[in-house]
Amino acid sequence: MANDIARHPEDALEHTTATGSATVQLDDHMLCKMAGSVANLEKVTQEASTATAYERNMTLLQAIRVNPKPVLFSMLMSLSLIMEGYDTSFLWNIFGYPAFQQKFGHPILTGGYQLSATWQSSLRAAV
Repeated sequence: MANDIARHPEDALEHTTATGSATVQLDDHMLCKMAGSVANLEKVTQEASTATAYERNMTLLQAIRVNPKPVLFSMLMSLSLIMEGYDTSFLWNIFGYPAFQQKFGHPILTGGYQLSATWQSSLRAAV
């Protein structure tokens, strides 16, 4: 069956749009092939339709309870991106803080402290 689809992709799926969402329509030839290879195609199709309708009608809290691992993964990935942006902007500004300059810098003639250019460029390159 997969080889037939690879040889004749135009027979497999026809993509159309209806009411702003993408729908997939199967031609008669493809449905006949699927009915021959899947013994209970009507039941599988009905169950898939029921599951899709159920998922579309879920509230946010229900979806989180049903799918906790994907939600957690998504949150962790989002937080890592947020922290990456925070880290880069924070490091550029930390050189101006007097406490940081005193601790890691060296005294200059005006009475303040300054972090050496070598350390500044090294820290910026590390981020």
